[in-house]
Amino acid sequence: MDSVTTQYLHFPIRVEIEIKDVRFGQLDPKKRLHYLSSERLAILAIRARRGLTNEQTAKRFQISVQTIICKPDRYGK
Repeated sequence: MDSVTTQYLHFPIRVEIEIKDVRFGQLDPKKRLHYLSSERLAILAIRARRGLTNEQTAKRFQISVQTIICKPDRYGK
């Protein structure tokens, strides 16, 4: 492996996530792929486990707050 490749292997995971988030954030929200029901349920579990607010959760997963609070019963279906 060259030194450039080795350098990238040592980036913290938060840098990887930030790169992904910036790119994902450039997409029109209406054209983004939707989370699967199981993924939406996992998002709610993460929110509860970490004690996140709806706003914090929405920002982390690049969804609207309305998506989180609207019809949460549908996530298990």
